[in-house]
Amino acid sequence: MNNMAWTVSKRKCFFLLFIFVVSPLMYHFMQQGDDTNVNVITNSLEQELIKNMQFLRERLREAEFQNSERSQDLISLKTKLSELLREKTRGTEQSNSSKKSSNIFYKDNNVLQMPSIYNFMPHLLDSPSSLKPALHVSQEREKVSLVFGIPTIRREKMSYLLDTLASLLDGMSQESKDDSVIVVFIGETNMEFVRQVAVDVRKRFDSEIASGLVEIVAPSPSFYPDLDAVPLTFGDSRERVRWRTKQNLDFCFLMMYCQRKARFYIQLEDDIVATPDYASTIKTFALQQETNKWLILEFSALGFIGKLFRTSDLSLVVEFFLMFHKDKPVDWLLDHILWVKVCNPEKDQVSRSTDLICATRDKHCFDKDFKKAPLFQAHLNPRAEVVTTLEPYQSFTADRLYIGQTFFWAYPPHTDDVIRLKFIQPITIEKFKFKSGNSEHPGDIIRNATVEVLPVRAMQLARKMHEPGRDSSPETKKDFIKYEFPRSTYTRVGEFGLNGLADNEVPQEIGEVAEMRIRVLGHNSENWIILSEVQSPASCLCNIFKAFKCLKYFIRTHKEMSQEPNTIHRGRMRYILLLEKADDKAK
Repeated sequence: MNNMAWTVSKRKCFFLLFIFVVSPLMYHFMQQGDDTNVNVITNSLEQELIKNMQFLRERLREAEFQNSERSQDLISLKTKLSELLREKTRGTEQSNSSKKSSNIFYKDNNVLQMPSIYNFMPHLLDSPSSLKPALHVSQEREKVSLVFGIPTIRREKMSYLLDTLASLLDGMSQESKDDSVIVVFIGETNMEFVRQVAVDVRKRFDSEIASGLVEIVAPSPSFYPDLDAVPLTFGDSRERVRWRTKQNLDFCFLMMYCQRKARFYIQLEDDIVATPDYASTIKTFALQQETNKWLILEFSALGFIGKLFRTSDLSLVVEFFLMFHKDKPVDWLLDHILWVKVCNPEKDQVSRSTDLICATRDKHCFDKDFKKAPLFQAHLNPRAEVVTTLEPYQSFTADRLYIGQTFFWAYPPHTDDVIRLKFIQPITIEKFKFKSGNSEHPGDIIRNATVEVLPVRAMQLARKMHEPGRDSSPETKKDFIKYEFPRSTYTRVGEFGLNGLADNEVPQEIGEVAEMRIRVLGHNSENWIILSEVQSPASCLCNIFKAFKCLKYFIRTHKEMSQEPNTIHRGRMRYILLLEKADDKAK
């Protein structure tokens, strides 16, 4: 009996020991499986999350538009009801005083009233249709990427409006036409003139109007206040004050009309010439800057031409213009917005003196850089870390070329110098293009160099060089950049020709690559080198936008971001000048 009891007890001990040993192992294996599943799920959901974020951003923008419209409707309705009650209590007494109309907002002392357009333009209360267009030719196209606003007025000699529209339409691809709206705003109260302009536009661009690409709108005469009663400021003549005040109101009406139509609004004029494919250039760059904090993108250095806003910011801009529409010209008001929103928005003095050339004899103004041969070509490339052993000249660095800010300009290279593009995520490259030299320095080209890729499979099997420490010599750090992986690990996919161009497709059997690099085989010239174009289209989510041309650009930020990493320390960055003033003799 004792032996039997001891045997049972022994079995229980072994069973408990087995449970004690096996349970952690089972938990470990299950946890590993869960981690693997989590990684798989994370990778599979990454693209879906990005799409959902984009969808939610669009929904939020639409909700903001609808909220703004409903708020304006409520204010208008409440104002009209208050006016009816006032008229009822006072019988048939009529009041033509705009001051009395504005007092409607303060009748009920127990309710706070938010400022609205009627506070700045109380005369609008005297006419229920003051905010309704007097002429409206539209197919109601909405939810596109770009809306271009073109204000036009009567000119003494001749109008360039039709030529401007032709230039804008000729410079658009069909894809851009399907994703844009051009709004012609006729800022005149003479309805006979307004109808004639509309007829002229219809005759020449009937198909564009029918498709919804071109729209025509004119304000009600009651939209404008008594411009002769505007106080004179800055020593300007009465005619000058009338003109600048009306221009402020014209721009406000146009912006309010265009706000609900698109994602971005671009202000133009009726006497410009556009460069080819300007619309896709603007769209691509604006989309690329969506995550940055900015208020205005400038695509021309001339006045208000080529100024791009998010349509969600137009309410702020319009309200600011209306607040001071009697006080200053619109260009000054725009600068004041920047001074309010940006700590240091001014341009560098060098940029300020080279942005515009104006011949005063015939008042012909144009952008100095318009239609110059571009010094580099920018593309929206896959995210990558850019490292090189080449010594850059000033701020013309390789990483700035890769993200489309400028060209890469370097001192003469040596054998085995490299430019490495280390992709953040492995990608499958279909084709690539590297172009050296530019129009101002055609001899600064790369002649004897190869283009190589580092396949993921080869990298995983390769023996990596030990990374040097922070205190290592510059030569040691350069050697690490050159020889981090054995040369045999890389696969050669192209080379630079005598013209300084490397352009080729990558074989599909290479698969995913972790890196692409340029390796210099030899350089027998004292010439510097310029790399003016890098394009590596990849079959990955980060390359959904089209490549775009870029010469110089300005970004105006909402505020100084000097303490944030990888942000802009000035209010503006340089960008392409797309538009040129046409001959302005008609003014």
